[in-house]
Amino acid sequence: MDNAQRFLSAYASIEKSLEQITGRTKYVKFYQLLQEATIKNKFAQKYEIELQEYAELRNAIVHQRDGVGKIIAQPTLETVEEIEKIAELLDEYHPVSKYFLKKVLVCHLDEKILDVQKRMQENNISKIPVYDKQGIVGILTVESIAKWACAQLISPTNISTVNDIYESINENEKVFFLSKNASVYEVIRIYNTSMKKGQLVLAIIITEEGIKTQKPIGIITVKDLPVILEYF
Repeated sequence: MDNAQRFLSAYASIEKSLEQITGRTKYVKFYQLLQEATIKNKFAQKYEIELQEYAELRNAIVHQRDGVGKIIAQPTLETVEEIEKIAELLDEYHPVSKYFLKKVLVCHLDEKILDVQKRMQENNISKIPVYDKQGIVGILTVESIAKWACAQLISPTNISTVNDIYESINENEKVFFLSKNASVYEVIRIYNTSMKKGQLVLAIIITEEGIKTQKPIGIITVKDLPVILEYF
């Protein structure tokens, strides 16, 4: 494809994405579509001016005669690459696998707390998934370990496995699971819904199909939220 064809293809993709964002099923002018989308989508808001300019450029590139569009100008390669980038960002489908797949450290209920705490410290993490033979049972946090340590100072015991801390985990602290193909927007939905319910999302575990018994291949925690909210 030449530059004009690439530009028009990206423009059509953007228009389709804006329709999905706004929920529009009937035709409205591009500028109205864009204005509505800026209320709901940060990418549309961020690139509003550029998209207005691209709409004008689109009209300059294509001349309508007898209902047929004829290409009469060629945009620069730089312009084409810019609009293609925005088209990709506006695409509603951003799989979590594109951003959050990583090696996930885990621990088990019968492990000693101090051993797990040491592993967490060495890897600079504040949360670690806890597993038993059936799959994940919860998330161990540095806060939970700190509470346990304080309790030991007051009333020392010989019991010191992860299971002892897990038994006192707050029921309002939730762990969610997503398929690697789930959209980043699903992550935002989970956090928003949980917040309204007064629940704390300790982590979102990513597996092949979003099933808790599957091996974790990625993890999302609250520390990832600033980046997610900045771009999505």
